[in-house]
Amino acid sequence: MYIYINIGMQFEISPNINPKFIEYSKISENLYFNSDPGWTSFKQTNATVYFKGYQISDFDDEQFIDQIIKNPEPRFNGLFIAVICYNDGKIVITFDLDRGTHIQYNQSPIFVSTMLNTGNESYDLGGYQYITIENNILSTTSYDMFKNYLNFDPMSEDEAIDSIDSVIRKNFEIMLAKNKDPIIVMITGGVDTIMGFSYLKQYTDNFKILTYEHIDFTEFICKNWASFKKRNSAEGMLHFHGRKLILAGGWGDERLIRDPRMGNLNLRLHGSSVLAEIEDHVGEYQYQIVQTPGYKAGYLEQESMPSMNQFDTYKEMLNVGVHVRGWGHVEENIYFSPLKDLQLTNYVLRLPYEIQKKQFFDGYLSKKIIERNDPDLLNYVSKYKNYNCFENVYKLFDKYKDFTVSHKF
Repeated sequence: MYIYINIGMQFEISPNINPKFIEYSKISENLYFNSDPGWTSFKQTNATVYFKGYQISDFDDEQFIDQIIKNPEPRFNGLFIAVICYNDGKIVITFDLDRGTHIQYNQSPIFVSTMLNTGNESYDLGGYQYITIENNILSTTSYDMFKNYLNFDPMSEDEAIDSIDSVIRKNFEIMLAKNKDPIIVMITGGVDTIMGFSYLKQYTDNFKILTYEHIDFTEFICKNWASFKKRNSAEGMLHFHGRKLILAGGWGDERLIRDPRMGNLNLRLHGSSVLAEIEDHVGEYQYQIVQTPGYKAGYLEQESMPSMNQFDTYKEMLNVGVHVRGWGHVEENIYFSPLKDLQLTNYVLRLPYEIQKKQFFDGYLSKKIIERNDPDLLNYVSKYKNYNCFENVYKLFDKYKDFTVSHKF
């Protein structure tokens, strides 16, 4: 099961200029690249690349672009889309390893877009595919997303926490070394945004904590408001005119196995289920979210799956994929999600089952990491996930009042 809720990087490749977008370039005799603002174009020797988002690697951006021109198969961490227009006419649409945005397409006439359900698309791009357009033919190519994350040799709790901490720090260090834009923090009271904040403030005091939701109604937002509002009806809606780096908690559930579908698969491996055990976890962090109708329906779907051994269960847990609700990478805003890294999932899956279970029901490892960074921040985590989640955040605003920004007329 691979689920997407689109969060930005808006573009369309089609035979026409689309007036709902702000920028466009002719990329072949028959195709235009339409986009929102915020894309960067790189004119290299063999290709022109239109890029949006961020990449996590040891390469600077110019070196990185050269790498994906040589081999466009998705293999890098981050959250980005790159449209590679080779000088010989071939076009490749590639992205981060565990693609974080939804793409739809049509083969004739050629159409590719992240603006969902426009009426021009026929297919959703599969979770393990990227797109090539060559000689006026659109094709998809499969790749192995998980090949580097299938070693499940056991780890101790301390080893796993140290390893998880190392990955998150690496992601922060790479991102902040490149960033030149104002940093915005929207703390919801969830364990993931507070964990992200526990790292950010160790690296910099150059950030602002918002105490309000904010949307700048730019030309692009106004032209596409109905679409954005429909797909981004979450708490913490943010959009700014101009360049901003926004710290996000996205992928915390999925990469640290708190997604209810992942948890139920793991419990199923051990002869149980979420609904069979939930009343043993009254008052724990996930108690409310795991009982919502959508997830209950998912558990029923899993009941029809054949029994799986540990390796196949863990691979299916990885396969649950991406589930993000919110804004991001729209126009010049970049959402930085330091928890979006499959290596984190691998480390959690190498822990003893009882620790995995505590992480699933109560965010045990997530809270341990917050406690390691700053024990006081645990006081601001909401009791339940996605249920009255702002209940303690006002106290954080007061403590960090020198960093907060309030909306004033």
